Amino acid sequence: MTARVVLAGLNGLLLSLLVLATGCAAARQPIAYGSPDDVPLCLAPARHASPEAGLLVGYQSGRLQRLSLAANQPSVAWQAKVDGGVLALLELSPPGSGRPDLIASTATGQAICFRGEATEPVWHFDSTCEVSCLAELPDVDGDGVAEVVAGGADHAVHLLSGKTGKRIWGCFFPSQEGDTYVSRLSVSSDQDRDGTPEVVVWLWSGELAVVSGRSGNQIWRKKIGSGYTDALTTAQDLDGDGLGDLLVGGNDSTLRACSSRDGSILWSGRVGRPIRDVAMSRASLSGDRGEREEGQQPETTRRSPDAAAYVCTAGGDVARFDLRPQSGVSAARWTASLGDVCRGVIVTTDVDRDGTPDVAACAENGVVAVFSGKTGRSLSSWRVGDTARAICPVHADDIEHLAVASLDGMVHVLPAVTGASAAATVRPPLRRNEPRYDDRRPCGEADLPAKPADGAAAPRVLILLYHDILPEMFNHYGTSVENFRAHMDMLVREKYTCVSLDQIADWIEGKGGMPDRAVCITFDGQYQGQYTYAYPILRERKLFATSYITTDWIGTVNHSDWHQIREMDAAGILDVQNHTINHPYLSRCERSEVVLQLEGCNEAIRRHLDGKISRHHTYPAGANDEQVRKIVREAGFRTATTIRPGPVTRTHDLMGLPRYMLCTHKTLEHFNAWLTGNDAPPAH
Repeated sequence: MTARVVLAGLNGLLLSLLVLATGCAAARQPIAYGSPDDVPLCLAPARHASPEAGLLVGYQSGRLQRLSLAANQPSVAWQAKVDGGVLALLELSPPGSGRPDLIASTATGQAICFRGEATEPVWHFDSTCEVSCLAELPDVDGDGVAEVVAGGADHAVHLLSGKTGKRIWGCFFPSQEGDTYVSRLSVSSDQDRDGTPEVVVWLWSGELAVVSGRSGNQIWRKKIGSGYTDALTTAQDLDGDGLGDLLVGGNDSTLRACSSRDGSILWSGRVGRPIRDVAMSRASLSGDRGEREEGQQPETTRRSPDAAAYVCTAGGDVARFDLRPQSGVSAARWTASLGDVCRGVIVTTDVDRDGTPDVAACAENGVVAVFSGKTGRSLSSWRVGDTARAICPVHADDIEHLAVASLDGMVHVLPAVTGASAAATVRPPLRRNEPRYDDRRPCGEADLPAKPADGAAAPRVLILLYHDILPEMFNHYGTSVENFRAHMDMLVREKYTCVSLDQIADWIEGKGGMPDRAVCITFDGQYQGQYTYAYPILRERKLFATSYITTDWIGTVNHSDWHQIREMDAAGILDVQNHTINHPYLSRCERSEVVLQLEGCNEAIRRHLDGKISRHHTYPAGANDEQVRKIVREAGFRTATTIRPGPVTRTHDLMGLPRYMLCTHKTLEHFNAWLTGNDAPPAH
């Protein structure tokens, strides 16, 4: 039996509540709550909210909600609104017995504090770029209120007063490449003995750093792995030095246990694909090592060579590793599969009562599952209606549940019990509206056709290459919003015509002409700045572009998620194409790996974009050779672009099209010089 109840939310918003009967007791029925009009981006348990269980939800629209889950009947206990998609949530421990403060961080670069039941913020902190992660630090400034640690795309970590939002200190992470986005934050042991725990920072570059919680000074910073994903958690003391240690995983498919004292590698284990998330069992694994005697300390306070870590991967696997002393790279104790890119993994209660905490994970195919922590046996599984973006534990009616945010706009609350199973109705994604030739217009001139003149042979076409677009650029490969807007305005003013890669291929193959002043705009990587900033700028000017995506990185920090990619593609503004699954140098790969990278990316695009077939590729880092070009051609791609600068002419190989890259140091003079046919700007 399925019952649908429509509830009137705050401000008149209608929210739907779907109760799916599964034969469980009423308190253990899975619930789906939400609306397709707004996508939940982040979840957190309302740990200090009230006697009844609560869940915090942040949405793409900027909506914030605290949901009450009492008696298996969710209701909106509190709601507010901020500017920009909500990327992280943090409840700040109250100094007394009152309701805690709620901190939200946004894609538009703010950290905002709401106090108690107030719907207006009491303070906000403005960064220049998105703030993607938050953590709590004990009181540093002596006002009796815990502080907020915030980090994101501005390549910095900020300690903010929990009471006023004033910045206490900031720690910037410079790099030559500008790839030091802050992916994850945590708080670890007090190393410098000043009475304040330290801040742990995992950078997109694959660097790990520990920063003094009191002063903001870097204690150490070290390259650990290849980065590019968000897998970081703290661990108990693994090396016996009295300090808790760290677990990190990244694009190189390796999980590493690192000393929090200096970053030295204590242990490593390897899986088949990039590690998207990692979780650590905080309790003693009594089912594996005997019951803990009364009064015995848990493993979090003493050395534990037999601790367990759980990872989820871009290959769809969930794996358990035992962190025992080793001489080489460890293999997983067990591996289970969810069948698609995994987004999150958490440790749950001992669901099957075998003495070992169990583990839950969610994936892009909508699968949510609970596995035995001891054996990896599947205990429960559900399927939600779209990509399961986030997962967290939440208690309702004294029973542990799993809260899951999916990209169809729903928040699911699922009972962590054995034998549960349910499948939600899948809402199809937006259909792609591929623009036709006759729809193409010269930039900013909606009444002039852009259909190529028969037999016309334009001498050159410019392909422009962008990466990230942000208000302030630290990334060498990025462009500021100000400069990007100026570039697009120049194209409109000078009456350039946007053309597609298919039009370029037709022109080179002699199947069609090319308008004068033709330009093709491309983006490498699905950075969040494309959705937040580039997309509206292009749309307002009736321009369009190609976005080459790396599918294992979808939804990671500072990257767009599938619902945003679908929206841009369906609008005909950013045409999604192939940039491999995890960005290797293809010229260094075996043939089988090149094929896997191309086919895996295309398959992900097909699944998430309603059957779309990708026909265009760009080589990661521009790395290609004759063999790679041959494989790309045999795979059915019409074009492949490089990072070699220059205009495209009719003599170019379709598997090696040049592009002009717009980097931080490229000025408007560079841009104008390329448009006018000069490869270098005027000398000063």
